[in-house]
Amino acid sequence: MRKSSSIFYLVSSIVSGISGFILISMLTKNFLPEEYGYYSLIITTVSLATTVLIGWISQSLIRFYEEFANKQKGNYVINTIIFTTIIVNIIILLIIMLVVFFTKGSGIGDYIDNFLIVSFLFFVSESFYLILGTILRAKNNSKLYSISVILYTVFKLIITIVYIMQHGKNISSIIYYYSMSGAIVSILIFLTQIKNIRINIKYFSTTILVDFFKYGIPLIGLSAMQWIMASSDRYIIGAFRNSKEVGIYSLSYSLANNIFSILTTFLLLSAYPKIISSMNKHGKAGAAKSISDQQRYYFLIIIPLFAGITALSKDLILYISSSEYLEGQMTLIISALGMVIYGITFYYNKTWELSKDTKKIFLHALYSGVINILLNIILVPRYGYEAAAYTTLFAYIIYLFITVYRSNKEMKIPLKIRSIFKIVLCSLVMYISVYVYCENVNVNIFHLIISAIIGSVIYVALLAILGEISNEIKVIKSSINKLIYKSNRYSK
Repeated sequence: MRKSSSIFYLVSSIVSGISGFILISMLTKNFLPEEYGYYSLIITTVSLATTVLIGWISQSLIRFYEEFANKQKGNYVINTIIFTTIIVNIIILLIIMLVVFFTKGSGIGDYIDNFLIVSFLFFVSESFYLILGTILRAKNNSKLYSISVILYTVFKLIITIVYIMQHGKNISSIIYYYSMSGAIVSILIFLTQIKNIRINIKYFSTTILVDFFKYGIPLIGLSAMQWIMASSDRYIIGAFRNSKEVGIYSLSYSLANNIFSILTTFLLLSAYPKIISSMNKHGKAGAAKSISDQQRYYFLIIIPLFAGITALSKDLILYISSSEYLEGQMTLIISALGMVIYGITFYYNKTWELSKDTKKIFLHALYSGVINILLNIILVPRYGYEAAAYTTLFAYIIYLFITVYRSNKEMKIPLKIRSIFKIVLCSLVMYISVYVYCENVNVNIFHLIISAIIGSVIYVALLAILGEISNEIKVIKSSINKLIYKSNRYSK
């Protein structure tokens, strides 16, 4: 991946993440937990449907587009995926029409009808947005792809702000408008690419479709299992408890997920090219060392982040949402810990990504996903949404344990124990400092920022004292000296 591409992806991820926080804040401040819970179930349903029904097309497109384009068959690929997406949407529409017909007049008919109709419109929008965005990624058009992500995110944010300012009370309407936003961005992407695309059914290729299906389905199994561990608990909470608990749980989990996913995604995007390069130059031993080095950076950033979230959990929830969601404070902490453990697993999964044996990754996720569902079914009806946070954490621990155990048989990845000990120790001191500060002030946005600065300064200073970041300090000093030298040369 080129450096410029990484920068574009990082910028779009940051904008998307910040907008996500603002959206969560606006929705939870203006809608009750049960209403936000209903909204979360729709978003979760569409996420699953998109992952399972469209995701395999998207992942296959990224893998094969360049290969087919080199054979002058790029137009066949694009037509095949577009018409396949249309067919999938038609099939889903027919299924929904049957469900609506058979539930008509029943006690839950109106609820089911509204849920399915809103979900379907959003799914249509998301499916084409995903496919057209993937075309840009497959063509290495990172700039336009990042712009489309930012546009879609900003559109959703503006729509939510306007709707709430107009005193809108139906949260389903917001999702209708999201669908319109996705459709608008999809049309804009299509218009930018229309000169390079000839849409005609004669370019539809069953051979390409079969190749995509064979490659993509195992990866979708993996994505589905990862989705199960991350989101299936909301259905179980909704089925056995109520929408209010879904709303409280969804807020806490979404906060943790939004915070960690931005950094984890960027760290992994930055790490993968280095790991590949080490594998090509020095084989498995070099790749293992590179993974270990990159994993250390993960710990350096993510562990103190978890400590900070734990210290500020109460204030984060109160600032982002309202006191009605405060009972989910422990869920936020447990979900954040789950994100930390889940992120570690990605580094050990590189063992099979490098050897192209992704089936093992799927099997590990499958075992953990099944355990998660069974524990949720057993514990959530009795103990409520908090149990779902603990079962998800346990599933992530099992996933990590299986992955590490089997990965070490293929590629022994050194774990930097001394570094981890220093990082945890510094993070603990940082946590105590931030917690004590927040307990002695009336926390607002100013004090939240000050507490984050205090914690960061203490953490970095302790790492420097312990000698953990001595190499990084040398690199920074060298870079500064080079900049000073260049500026002095130009000034002369």
